[in-house]
Amino acid sequence: GLPAKVELVREPNVATLRVFPGISRAVLEALLGPQVEGLVLESYGAGTMPTLDAALLEPLRAAALRTPPTIVVNCSQCHGGIVRQDAYAGGRQLTAAGVISGHEMTPEAALTKLYCLLAMGLPASEVRTRMGADLAGELDPRAAERTMEHE
Repeated sequence: GLPAKVELVREPNVATLRVFPGISRAVLEALLGPQVEGLVLESYGAGTMPTLDAALLEPLRAAALRTPPTIVVNCSQCHGGIVRQDAYAGGRQLTAAGVISGHEMTPEAALTKLYCLLAMGLPASEVRTRMGADLAGELDPRAAERTMEHE
């Protein structure tokens, strides 16, 4: 878990994006500029989004590969939804693009957690790992051991 008091050493730029029918590559490119350090992607159901157009995934892939990378966390926009990125082709494509699963975290919890981890000045690899760990009750500690996609 997190210590009782977390020292935030900076104010990172984070954002959320609720996926919608017709979302375009231009929207993703505009939101994933190099100044954005973290993004919570609010996807459909079990963690999918429109992926028939492979170009839609390119901004996500580019953001994950740049230095420093943008950490993109996939959360379900469904109330009580759980992201299972390995369940459908669309989710597997997100994993291949560098998007990590938020599992059962609400978008609000994921955004707060992502902000705090980035604000602590942790390296991206550590942020990615800690996003998959229960730090403050945001993930079910009884869930099977998690493996973060695309580490």
